[in-house]
Amino acid sequence: MAAIRIYNIFPRLLGHISNWHMHIPRIRAMGFDTIYLNPLSYPGFSGSLYAIKDHYAYNPMFFTSTERTVAEKELSAFIAACGKQGISVMMDLVINHTASDSALAKEHPAWYKKDKDGKFVSPGAWDDGKWVSWGDLIEIDNEATEDRKGLVSYWKKLITAHIELGFTGFRCDAAYKVPADMWKELITHAKKKGPMVFFAETLGCPMKDVIALAGAGFDYIASSARWWNFHDDWCLTQYNESRVHAPSVSFPENHDTMRTITEYGGNINHVRLVMLLTALLSAGWMITSGFEWGYRRRCDVVHGMPEDAEQIQYDISDHIRRINAFKNSHDVFRTEGDVRVVLPIDAPEKDDANGMKALADADGKKNRVLGITKESSDGKSTALIFFNTDVNTERTVDVSAFSIRKDISLDGALKAVPRGSITIAPGDARIFLL
Repeated sequence: MAAIRIYNIFPRLLGHISNWHMHIPRIRAMGFDTIYLNPLSYPGFSGSLYAIKDHYAYNPMFFTSTERTVAEKELSAFIAACGKQGISVMMDLVINHTASDSALAKEHPAWYKKDKDGKFVSPGAWDDGKWVSWGDLIEIDNEATEDRKGLVSYWKKLITAHIELGFTGFRCDAAYKVPADMWKELITHAKKKGPMVFFAETLGCPMKDVIALAGAGFDYIASSARWWNFHDDWCLTQYNESRVHAPSVSFPENHDTMRTITEYGGNINHVRLVMLLTALLSAGWMITSGFEWGYRRRCDVVHGMPEDAEQIQYDISDHIRRINAFKNSHDVFRTEGDVRVVLPIDAPEKDDANGMKALADADGKKNRVLGITKESSDGKSTALIFFNTDVNTERTVDVSAFSIRKDISLDGALKAVPRGSITIAPGDARIFLL
């Protein structure tokens, strides 16, 4: 069975839903089986997609009318069109907070967190040692509200309403901020209505929370692989700890990150390197609108507009298609088994804002070829992967110590099984079965 392959349509780049339809065939042609949509609900004063003011009204950017019946007719038609192409549609389920001007806060103030003065609490994050509060949001008290029964009932009705529209998947924003036992109740409720996929956004949360969410019924968790520098232990340690609980979805970029091509100074080889790592490591894989065309500007959940759609810088759609087909053809890449480093790269001399760029800038004599083995979840298949983390220079590596059975590399397999040194292009990978 193929693991999930997700294309994130970022709504603010496409505008009205009528514009989305033309992208369905090419998304399918690239091999994606799921389209994920960021929030479509009516936003609060900030305009942020994630500051939901009314769960049952719709963002005027995307629909002919904010009226529920009109918008939902258009949304159901889009979901049906995707279904005809064999594509499921996943919505962004945001139940950890609402807009600060949400009507829900007036109707059910007991459902929200409050400070010692009885005022609603805004979420936030630490930035350079300072706490930055997001004043357009207020936090739902999913854990300790006295009216938990009423709150759970509200979330169940919201999920049911979207299932009735045709959604068969839910990407759950900041899932770790909602108690696992509540998720278990909501997921159980949803899956009684048919096959549903639940994908937990777990970036930055402790492993104990990941394990709890997997136990609550989540089908996938989020991977942090796109931030790895190919050397430090954390990435593969996290992977091997979490994979026994739930498979992961990796991505080279998403709506919260810089564009990969921008982050690495326009080096297409670095884009290829991050793309290969994320696609080959996790069972699930996701890209975001514009990645295939080299978009430079990050997605903006507050101010983004269709005018932000850029000229196509390059088109790697066919390469993405081949990656998805490759994953689907090899059990070892559509499941998650043990991953081990068999050839480490030399440590970077620095760890600057460009992360992996430091590797390429370091002493060229150092080893820049990372070798890992990856098993399928049943242990019956093992792949050997060599990544050339030098994005500027071709590298060679001796493979004579490995019992290679077959070369399955994406960019053309060698006719004969290699027994000595092989050459790897900048930012590329060679892939073998053992």
